[in-house]
Amino acid sequence: MSYIPATLAKKEDMPYSDFSSCWLFEYSGSKPIEKDDKDDKNDKDKDDKDNKDKDDKIAKDGKPKDCSDILASGRNKSGMYTIWTGESPTTRKQLRVYCDMETDDGGWTVIQRRGKFPVQQDFYKDWESYKNGFGNVSEEFWLGNENIRVLCREGCKIRFDLVDEKGEKGFALYQNFTLTSGNYRINIGGYSGNAGDGMQYHNNNDFSTKEKGDTERANKHKGGWWYGRGGYHCNLNGIYQPDKYDQANVFWMNWRELTNLASAEMKVRPK
Repeated sequence: MSYIPATLAKKEDMPYSDFSSCWLFEYSGSKPIEKDDKDDKNDKDKDDKDNKDKDDKIAKDGKPKDCSDILASGRNKSGMYTIWTGESPTTRKQLRVYCDMETDDGGWTVIQRRGKFPVQQDFYKDWESYKNGFGNVSEEFWLGNENIRVLCREGCKIRFDLVDEKGEKGFALYQNFTLTSGNYRINIGGYSGNAGDGMQYHNNNDFSTKEKGDTERANKHKGGWWYGRGGYHCNLNGIYQPDKYDQANVFWMNWRELTNLASAEMKVRPK
């Protein structure tokens, strides 16, 4: 059996263009050879190595997988960049992201931002909106649960940078972060920082929105988040309400209780 690659060209009029590839198969007509479990494992190991080699080639060819690749290429200014994200090299798509190249040695891909902007982004969204992402990447936004999952499928660090209404800064850094497919259950741990371990109470919770998951809390707090077991100790996707003390705020309980934060960012980097 031989393989003939066929690649589909990108559409220039799409903001995030997909690159799709397929494989055409030519069969000789002979009976398929049966394989045992050992052969399957060897094939899988070879496929894994081939995928890694292709990943490395993509980075070298100027198609970075995340902001850490961009930093490694010598581009060290914070700002907007294009990365290539996907489950495998043949299914990657372009994605515009904001890279933080200054905080804690740089290379962070920002996945969420809240703050005061001329137009405040509505975060009281449905499941599909949170899955695919919304907002303006240079202002307030959510990068999308599926994009975040793929970015961190092999494990990431995640950092929460917070600023209160007096301009004082806090942060929470976690050494381990992943999301599962489907319900985007969070696995997070290894805390350090000065804002308190707010996410320990949300660990192992599925993501919830106003119509899916823990809808009661999602509607109470006016945004999608990892609500559920252990109550709630932070929510950075609530309503941005300066000078208010409210459970629907953008808040980090361990640090400033329910007081609305002036700004917040979530960012990830490979471990």
